[in-house]
Amino acid sequence: MEDGPIFEPKFKRYFIEMAYNGANYHGWQIQPNGISIQQRMNEALTKLLGEDVYCIGCGRTDTGVHARQFFLHFDTSKPITDNLVFRLNRFLGFDIAVKRVIKVAENAHARFDAVERTYQYHMHFKENPFIVGLSAYVYPKPEVLKMKEAAALLLNYTDFKALCKVHDSKTNLCNIYHTSIEEDDEGSSLVFTITANRFLRNMVRMTTGCLIMIGQGKMDIGYFKSVMDQAGSFQYVMPVPACGLYLSSVKYPYL
Repeated sequence: MEDGPIFEPKFKRYFIEMAYNGANYHGWQIQPNGISIQQRMNEALTKLLGEDVYCIGCGRTDTGVHARQFFLHFDTSKPITDNLVFRLNRFLGFDIAVKRVIKVAENAHARFDAVERTYQYHMHFKENPFIVGLSAYVYPKPEVLKMKEAAALLLNYTDFKALCKVHDSKTNLCNIYHTSIEEDDEGSSLVFTITANRFLRNMVRMTTGCLIMIGQGKMDIGYFKSVMDQAGSFQYVMPVPACGLYLSSVKYPYL
């Protein structure tokens, strides 16, 4: 008995690894009244491949947030040529950079298959015109040791209801794998890094706001711990600007 023909799916799935400066965009997700990264990628792939393409991202970034590493997936029936990365970058312009296009299994998913995400928040304490839009200016300068003490406490929790928008997710549970705060040699800037399996909406910006308030003496670390212990809610958290936030890395078991 002869073997039948091997079925080849009409559409094949690809990942794109990319980076972007989010200053001119209304976040990743398509918006009715603003240009988003997702919209730009849909337009670019549709134009260059000659068929309608819809991209699914590894997560959502808000208006003004940047990404050093971001993944999306898309399906296409058209052949992918070696020069697609070059053509995409020429089409997209200076603030979105495509790094590579990767053939993946047809059930691979950019969002649901990600096992680890790392965000960084950049802040500076001296006025610097060359990093406007890329880092948040914070004054007065917080006490870094107090911020580090509070950041280390985050590893003790899995319920982050207190640090997200209410009713924004089916679950408030996250596993935090790493936190760090690194100050430059001159003490003029700082980077807060946090790694977890997932993040809730606005979680990193709210967490950073708490750390800054603790460092500036505007929030007691005992109060911070008590709210987190009870998965309660903070009376007030100082909002931090989107310009300092970066999605810095995303990990998958097969990449």
